[in-house]
Amino acid sequence: MARLAIPAATVAALLVILPVAISAFNCGSAIQQLITCLPYVTDGSNWPSANCCNGVKTVAGMVKDRGDRQTLCECLVKDKDKIPNLDMGRIQGLPANCGVQVDFPIGPDINCST
Repeated sequence: MARLAIPAATVAALLVILPVAISAFNCGSAIQQLITCLPYVTDGSNWPSANCCNGVKTVAGMVKDRGDRQTLCECLVKDKDKIPNLDMGRIQGLPANCGVQVDFPIGPDINCST
Protein backbone atom coordinates (compact mmCIF):
# COMPACT_ATOMS: atom_id res chain seq x y z
CA MET A 1 0.00 0.00 0.00
CA ALA A 2 2.81 2.41 0.81
CA ARG A 3 4.35 1.64 -2.57
CA LEU A 4 1.19 2.84 -4.30
CA ALA A 5 1.14 6.10 -2.33
CA ILE A 6 4.65 7.03 -3.43
CA PRO A 7 3.89 6.53 -7.12
CA ALA A 8 0.71 8.59 -6.80
CA ALA A 9 2.63 11.36 -5.15
CA THR A 10 5.28 11.16 -7.82
CA VAL A 11 2.68 11.43 -10.48
CA ALA A 12 1.19 14.40 -8.69
CA ALA A 13 4.51 16.08 -8.70
CA LEU A 14 5.07 15.20 -12.30
CA LEU A 15 1.64 16.43 -13.15
CA VAL A 16 2.83 19.80 -12.12
CA ILE A 17 5.28 19.34 -14.94
CA LEU A 18 2.94 18.20 -17.63
CA PRO A 19 0.83 20.61 -19.63
CA VAL A 20 -1.86 18.03 -19.77
CA ALA A 21 -3.93 15.96 -17.44
CA ILE A 22 -6.29 13.08 -17.57
CA SER A 23 -10.10 12.98 -17.53
CA ALA A 24 -10.70 9.72 -19.34
CA PHE A 25 -7.17 8.77 -18.41
CA ASN A 26 -6.45 6.36 -15.59
CA CYS A 27 -4.40 7.82 -12.72
CA GLY A 28 -2.98 4.39 -11.97
CA SER A 29 -1.65 4.15 -15.51
CA ALA A 30 -0.08 7.59 -15.22
CA ILE A 31 1.59 6.63 -11.97
CA GLN A 32 2.99 3.47 -13.53
CA GLN A 33 4.42 5.52 -16.39
CA LEU A 34 5.98 8.13 -14.11
CA ILE A 35 7.23 6.05 -11.18
CA THR A 36 10.64 5.68 -12.81
CA CYS A 37 11.09 9.45 -12.40
CA LEU A 38 11.05 9.20 -8.61
CA PRO A 39 14.84 8.92 -8.21
CA TYR A 40 15.33 12.07 -10.29
CA VAL A 41 12.60 14.24 -8.72
CA THR A 42 13.73 13.32 -5.21
CA ASP A 43 17.33 14.33 -5.92
CA GLY A 44 18.54 10.76 -6.14
CA SER A 45 20.05 10.91 -9.61
CA ASN A 46 21.70 13.56 -11.74
CA TRP A 47 19.51 13.15 -14.83
CA PRO A 48 16.12 11.59 -15.62
CA SER A 49 16.42 8.04 -16.91
CA ALA A 50 15.34 7.03 -20.40
CA ASN A 51 12.43 5.12 -18.82
CA CYS A 52 11.38 8.25 -16.93
CA CYS A 53 11.43 10.37 -20.08
CA ASN A 54 9.51 7.70 -21.99
CA GLY A 55 6.89 7.79 -19.22
CA VAL A 56 6.66 11.59 -19.35
CA LYS A 57 6.20 11.46 -23.14
CA THR A 58 3.61 8.69 -22.86
CA VAL A 59 1.55 10.52 -20.24
CA ALA A 60 1.77 13.80 -22.14
CA GLY A 61 0.53 12.03 -25.25
CA MET A 62 -2.43 10.58 -23.38
CA VAL A 63 -3.74 13.99 -22.41
CA LYS A 64 -6.07 15.27 -25.08
CA ASP A 65 -7.82 18.28 -23.55
CA ARG A 66 -8.20 20.60 -20.56
CA GLY A 67 -10.34 18.07 -18.70
CA ASP A 68 -7.61 15.46 -19.05
CA ARG A 69 -5.00 17.95 -17.80
CA GLN A 70 -7.11 18.87 -14.79
CA THR A 71 -7.76 15.25 -13.88
CA LEU A 72 -4.09 14.32 -14.12
CA CYS A 73 -3.18 17.39 -12.07
CA GLU A 74 -5.60 16.44 -9.31
CA CYS A 75 -4.34 12.88 -9.34
CA LEU A 76 -0.74 13.98 -8.95
CA VAL A 77 -1.15 16.91 -6.59
CA LYS A 78 -3.24 15.10 -4.00
CA ASP A 79 -0.34 12.96 -2.78
CA LYS A 80 2.72 15.07 -3.56
CA ASP A 81 3.33 15.86 0.12
CA LYS A 82 3.75 12.15 0.78
CA ILE A 83 6.95 12.03 -1.26
CA PRO A 84 9.99 12.77 0.87
CA ASN A 85 12.64 15.08 -0.59
CA LEU A 86 10.53 16.07 -3.58
CA ASP A 87 12.47 18.67 -5.55
CA MET A 88 10.08 21.08 -7.30
CA GLY A 89 12.94 22.53 -9.32
CA ARG A 90 13.61 19.14 -10.84
CA ILE A 91 9.92 18.64 -11.46
CA GLN A 92 9.71 22.00 -13.20
CA GLY A 93 12.63 21.10 -15.45
CA LEU A 94 11.62 17.52 -16.16
CA PRO A 95 9.70 18.14 -19.40
CA ALA A 96 12.56 20.13 -20.92
CA ASN A 97 15.12 17.58 -19.73
CA CYS A 98 13.06 14.88 -21.43
CA GLY A 99 12.45 16.86 -24.62
CA VAL A 100 8.72 17.30 -23.96
CA GLN A 101 7.15 20.68 -24.83
CA VAL A 102 4.65 21.95 -22.27
CA ASP A 103 2.49 25.07 -22.40
CA PHE A 104 1.55 24.90 -18.75
CA PRO A 105 3.06 26.67 -15.75
CA ILE A 106 4.72 24.23 -13.38
CA GLY A 107 5.31 25.17 -9.79
CA PRO A 108 4.64 24.40 -6.14
CA ASP A 109 1.37 26.35 -6.10
CA ILE A 110 -0.23 24.82 -9.18
CA ASN A 111 -3.95 25.33 -9.60
CA CYS A 112 -5.54 22.27 -11.19
CA SER A 113 -8.69 24.17 -12.16
CA THR A 114 -6.88 26.24 -14.79
